[in-house]
Amino acid sequence: MSLKPFKAYLIFASLIVLIFSACNANESGSEEETEEVLVERAMAIHNRVLTLDTHADTPLRMIQPGFDMAERHDPNETGSKVDYPRMKEGGLDGIFFAAFVAQDIRDDDGHSRAKALCLQMIDSITVSTQRNSDIVGLALDPDDA
Repeated sequence: MSLKPFKAYLIFASLIVLIFSACNANESGSEEETEEVLVERAMAIHNRVLTLDTHADTPLRMIQPGFDMAERHDPNETGSKVDYPRMKEGGLDGIFFAAFVAQDIRDDDGHSRAKALCLQMIDSITVSTQRNSDIVGLALDPDDA
């Protein structure tokens, strides 16, 4: 048996035991926390830690004419799930923007189109952070975050 799968199994089993133990602790006589208390504890933790969204396709929206990340957007109207006001309200400290380009025909024209679209999205991120530098910044390494 390879050691890597065994280590992964041990970690998984340990997590299950910890979760089971935590669940049983409340059932075995310790004072149960109300949902309100749990939410309060969770929000205190959320406000203390660096909170990141590790994948957002928002740059697809950012290249649309008139879309401004500094404005609050109604997701029912624009389809946008991310903007700076909602990031701030939700305590989201950072986000990894994905420059997603759908696959096209794999030839020189298709590659050129994909590259141009990708660069347009990257430029839109840079422009947005420059325009809103009073509230956002571009983190290129952990120290920036």
